[in-house]
Amino acid sequence: MGCPVVLFDCDGVILDSNDVKTDGFRQAVDSYANPVVDAFLEYHRQNGGLSRYEKFEYFFRDLVGLSDYRAKMEEALERFAYSTKNALLDCPLIPGVTDLLKQLNAAGVPCFVVSGSDQHELRDVLRERRLDRHFRDILGSPASKLANVKAVLGGLAGLPVSGAVMFGDAIIDMETAEKCSLTPVFVSARSQWADGPAVCQKRGWAQIADFGSLA
Repeated sequence: MGCPVVLFDCDGVILDSNDVKTDGFRQAVDSYANPVVDAFLEYHRQNGGLSRYEKFEYFFRDLVGLSDYRAKMEEALERFAYSTKNALLDCPLIPGVTDLLKQLNAAGVPCFVVSGSDQHELRDVLRERRLDRHFRDILGSPASKLANVKAVLGGLAGLPVSGAVMFGDAIIDMETAEKCSLTPVFVSARSQWADGPAVCQKRGWAQIADFGSLA
């Protein structure tokens, strides 16, 4: 792949973990009424790439209607992290991603992870799965995806951005790539963005099912 730098989202792009995260969000708020939980899970699916901090804040502030929700949010964050950690270590990889990473590494192409996942947790998971060695840096929340992409590009010491690629499975990935003059590529096979294929076709964004055809 002839490009100066490649950025990857994680859930649904490196790890087949979108269902793991959805189950984690459900378990974190399962003491609340089903309609509220269902609305929260739909918000989660429609806002892939948004950090868990912003999602839980939306849940407690906008869906539950609490003004003082910090303690409950911290509890939910802990429950979410506890319920997902082992599953993230065991879930499958998106087909072809390790072969593609090895080829990019061999060609000297800098690779980065820019995810909405908690940065500390994300680095731990990728390190334990021995995937961290493929990346120059691994960035996540609470910083926004846009801020992290800008941080990556700002640290490339004059390397041209033209032709750089960002692989994602949510609209926030695609729109962030465009804002930063990257080429967005939608990875569709495990995405929970139901309108993704149609939106990408309409807006001229490239699409692949997984990395099998690229590796």
